[in-house]
Amino acid sequence: MYKARRYYIKFLKWRNEYISNNTFIILLSIQVGIIAAFAALFLKSLIHFIENSAQTVFPAYMFFVLPSVGIFLTVWLYNKVFKRAKGFHGIPGVLDAIRKRFSFIHYSLMYAQMITGALTIGLGGSSGLESPTVVTGSAIGAGASRFFRLDYKYRTLFIGCGTAAAIAAIFNAPIAGVIFATEVILPQFSTTIFIPILISSATGAFFSNLFLGNEVLFKVSGVSRFTLQEIPLLLVMGLFCGFVSLYFTKVFYLTKVFFGALRNWRIRLIAGGVLLGTLVYFFPVLFGEGYIGINTIIKHKAHVLAEQSVIGYNRESVINLPFVLGILMLVKPLAASITISAGGEGGQFAPSFVTGGFAGYFFYLIAYLLLPHAEVLNPVNYILLGMGAVLAGVMHAPLTAIFLVAEVTESYDLFIGLMLVTAMSFFVKNYFDKVPVYFQSLRTELNKSSKQEFITINNIRTRDLINKEFLPLYTHHTLNTLFDLFSKSSKTIFPVLNHQNEFVGIISVNEIRAIINKSLNTDHKTVNDIVSMPETVIDPTEHMDLVLNKFDSYPELDYIPVVKRNKFIGFISRTDVLNAYRNSIKNSGEILSKDS
Repeated sequence: MYKARRYYIKFLKWRNEYISNNTFIILLSIQVGIIAAFAALFLKSLIHFIENSAQTVFPAYMFFVLPSVGIFLTVWLYNKVFKRAKGFHGIPGVLDAIRKRFSFIHYSLMYAQMITGALTIGLGGSSGLESPTVVTGSAIGAGASRFFRLDYKYRTLFIGCGTAAAIAAIFNAPIAGVIFATEVILPQFSTTIFIPILISSATGAFFSNLFLGNEVLFKVSGVSRFTLQEIPLLLVMGLFCGFVSLYFTKVFYLTKVFFGALRNWRIRLIAGGVLLGTLVYFFPVLFGEGYIGINTIIKHKAHVLAEQSVIGYNRESVINLPFVLGILMLVKPLAASITISAGGEGGQFAPSFVTGGFAGYFFYLIAYLLLPHAEVLNPVNYILLGMGAVLAGVMHAPLTAIFLVAEVTESYDLFIGLMLVTAMSFFVKNYFDKVPVYFQSLRTELNKSSKQEFITINNIRTRDLINKEFLPLYTHHTLNTLFDLFSKSSKTIFPVLNHQNEFVGIISVNEIRAIINKSLNTDHKTVNDIVSMPETVIDPTEHMDLVLNKFDSYPELDYIPVVKRNKFIGFISRTDVLNAYRNSIKNSGEILSKDS
């Protein structure tokens, strides 16, 4: 073990000496892209294998049971095998790791969510594979940067690289992978950050093409060019999809609250299994991610979804198909929310995409019934527009939605239409609810600050700002001793300790001046008579965003004492924090530097 560590240290020294920083960042972004792409493709293949096997082997009535089995296995694995990965959920988990854990993600997350996600989704859980894929890619990026002992800024960058490569691999959409990483995961956009992420994403798409060829999640044909006459209809559709996005988000939040009230995981599992099993049994298209349903309606076979459902298909009824699509649009978010809240793995990216497809086709069917000359409308266009619009609203990622749909269709004919409906949908959703779906269950201070703020702030280490050049006073010191120290010092605040060197409180210059101005008799008074406890203290292990929040909460404080286990360490000043924050903003985008 010692010899291996010695070789490891030698390797790191060799790397620092012979490979320039720029070259190393590029090489590592390629490596992260390759590993993340293979992981994403493996997860995608595993989910489809389990899903196809389950649908082939088991009779239809087993759809009521299989989702519960998948959720049970997921919960059991987290409780018994993947204990270090338990509680780490998708995009909020990644963002929380960036914010609270200095971009450290445990190594077990490189494989844990691949297994739990495959079991949940493959056995009928109605969530999306992008969440375990993003976590796996992020863990690979964080693990690679930790192996090479890179700092927080680079760990965060390579989390973005792993995310971009994973998204690019599963959707075969390199541009969408880059935009998703920069729009959702990373806070800042600059050329130097963009280049490594672009390389990782391109690497992921390359390997996706190499191993899957033209095999994609859903095949699209028959897309027609956007026409200016459709603008009013698309604006109405964007408004409609915005409310669908709002509905999706609220359903997820309320479902999370409902299952959160069930403290016993067994009761949660039983309740979730019964509800989800019932929905999947009545509407088999809810089994798994749901892309089969999108492929079905794109191929103009929506009647198959009606025939499979409990509602059935009535060829003579003009409202039969709109009714079925409307129901699917409403129950897909519920099924996805139950899957995750009951203990299953997966994300809301794919469910929002699928819900958008149902919403787009539902909107087309209603328009076809109500509008004159509606036969010129292309249903495939509206399915794709709905997918982009609802994804933009639910995930708060309009750029990702636009480019993902454009890349999936291999056509930019819908680009202007996509821009209109996604912008309108995002505006409506953001007007009524500014919190994206992945933060609905984590309503913390993270929701109140931008990713730019918390990542930039946490580039600063609290311990680096501690000023230890303060002379302490002791409780037994007389006030004359205090006055003497005050006259010789430029400090405006003094820490007070007891005879055991434990922190007791502080004395500020204002208190000293008040005593002097009042000309009080100080012969028999000690420091203990005038010491006061500060309104707040800082622990040296606290992250800088919490330190800054304390200065915001107490605007009258210029200094806050740093105390650990009742031992005084020093002070942190408001001026030092703000100066460090400004410097961090200035340097936050500098990833690739000029070779010296």
